[in-house]
Amino acid sequence: MNRTYSLVQPLEKRCLLSAELHGRNLFIRGEADVNDVINVSLNAEGDKVQVTINGGEAQLFDAQRIRRIIIRSLSGDDSITVDGSVNRPTWIDAGAGDDSISTGASHDRIHAGDGDDTINAGDGRNWIAAGAGDDHITTGKGADLVHAGSGDDTVNSGAGHDVVFGGDGDDQIDLGAGNDRGYGGRGDDVLAGGDGNDWLWGNLGNDNLIGGAGNDVLGGVLGANTLSGGEGKDRFVVRSSLEGQTHDFDESVDVLIKKPARGSET
Repeated sequence: MNRTYSLVQPLEKRCLLSAELHGRNLFIRGEADVNDVINVSLNAEGDKVQVTINGGEAQLFDAQRIRRIIIRSLSGDDSITVDGSVNRPTWIDAGAGDDSISTGASHDRIHAGDGDDTINAGDGRNWIAAGAGDDHITTGKGADLVHAGSGDDTVNSGAGHDVVFGGDGDDQIDLGAGNDRGYGGRGDDVLAGGDGNDWLWGNLGNDNLIGGAGNDVLGGVLGANTLSGGEGKDRFVVRSSLEGQTHDFDESVDVLIKKPARGSET
């Protein structure tokens, strides 16, 4: 009896682990259900982008031909590092898992998926969505947009005019210098504005809002909150009064705004 064996590997198998240049986009793909290790850097001469996946042989691509880097590592506890020398916008989809992601100084888009992720986005205008999990997120000097997702997250957004959504959970958010906006979500959150004219909103929970230097807005409508405006002419937004709140309201310079909770009678 003759037996025929196919030497053609299914497409989904062949595409699991690859780095390919299509047009001016460099596509890098890891392997499903594997803890991928992906490194992207410039070679010593600075004219080639060098890609290694899971310890394999380095692949070289002409740096001048690359406009954007797109990385998809699929599920698993992945490690993705784009060296700071690679000044190209990078889009990353890490999938579910406890991922470690580091990018350079360009404008990056990072979707880490569910899991306890560690993200260092560097300078540049970054968009980050971490998904559910206890995440640690650090960004640099650019104007960043961060969605930390549910979980007890730690966010340090650095300098720049940043917007950070902590989501549900007990979050620690340090917005750094700049005119920033921080939103805590459900949970007992700590939001620190640093220097600049910041907008801090605690939402549900017993929150600690620290404005720092600048003319800040501190929203403590719900919960027994601690509202510290710091230096500057600050606005304190409360449900009906400051009763039940710990605060440093100074009536000689600050403004008190009464805002009924949603659904309450006016």
